[in-house]
Amino acid sequence: MIRVFPVLLMISILSFGCSEDRALVQVKFYKDTLLTRDMITITIDDGESRWRFGPSCLRSYLGAWSSPEIETRNEGTLLVKYQCKDPEGALVSGGQLKLGLREDWRWGIDIFHSEQNPYHTCFGCFGYKSFPILNPAYMSSDSDSVFVVWGGNSISNPVEY
Repeated sequence: MIRVFPVLLMISILSFGCSEDRALVQVKFYKDTLLTRDMITITIDDGESRWRFGPSCLRSYLGAWSSPEIETRNEGTLLVKYQCKDPEGALVSGGQLKLGLREDWRWGIDIFHSEQNPYHTCFGCFGYKSFPILNPAYMSSDSDSVFVVWGGNSISNPVEY
C-alpha cells in the first residue's frame, strides 16, 4: 500500500496539471416551438478539427438542445456556426461566431429565438450577435431574431455566478 501511494500521488498531480491546458466548448440551442430540433445543425471548428451536430446528435439538457462538451485546441480561433433549415432545406436562419481559444478555458454558447435580447439578463456573458429569421412563417412577431450569446470561465478556477 505504501508503494502505491507515491504512484497515485504522481498520477493525480499530472492529471491536475494537464487540466489547466485543456480548452472546452459547448453549444446549446434553447427549445422553441417555431425553430425545432429537426431544423438545427451546429458546427464547431477549432482550426484542426471540425465537429458537426445534426438534430439526432443534440441531446435535451435543461430546456435546450445541447452539443456534447468538446475538447478543443487551446490556442487559435474557434468558429461556431448554426443553421436552421425548413423541411424543404431552405435556410430559415444561420450565423457564425469567432472566439479566441485559450488554455484552461470553457466557452459556453447559447442560441435563442426571441423577440428580446437575452444578453441583457445574463450574468457572466461576454457578448452577443443577432441574426435574422429569413422566413416570416417562423416568426412570432416582427421583432424576432436568433440571438447567439457567449460566455466563458476558467476550468481549474471557475467564477461562481
